[in-house]
Amino acid sequence: MRLFAAIAPPQETLDRIEQIQKAVHREVRQKGSYPHRDKLHITLKFWGEELSLPTVKMLIEESLVGAAKIPILLDSLDGFPAHSRLKRVAFLNIAQPEPLIKIMRAMGEPEPHPHLTLARYMQHAELPRLKFEPIAFDAESVILYDSIQFGADRRYVIQGQWPLM
Repeated sequence: MRLFAAIAPPQETLDRIEQIQKAVHREVRQKGSYPHRDKLHITLKFWGEELSLPTVKMLIEESLVGAAKIPILLDSLDGFPAHSRLKRVAFLNIAQPEPLIKIMRAMGEPEPHPHLTLARYMQHAELPRLKFEPIAFDAESVILYDSIQFGADRRYVIQGQWPLM
């Protein structure tokens, strides 16, 4: 299993995120992959095959004790690597990421940088200076996914979900 914990935007928010993703795709003249709307998420922690499913579930439960709904505001386009004009990954930046960073650290993420990935490029690319109305939503749950990566059968399978109260 390739396990990771994430926050998925609500369906009504995905239309706006997808519009921005398409605008980036039109502007960037570089080969890359653009996740389907069903795979758009904010990764909190990627364990991969490092830990067993029961261990990861226990870690998530412990990390979320007392966690409330988290307001998310996607406010700008940015990318990795952080200190370079040319980027390999395009993402939507999260304004006021502190509540997410707290959860990510509790899950064992050593250098948290919460974001929502829009694209991954084969070579470094210059991102457009894209202006958009910030996208706001509440993170109401944390989802544990198994990332299936076999040939054409690439998908995410939900292994657990924890509400944020």
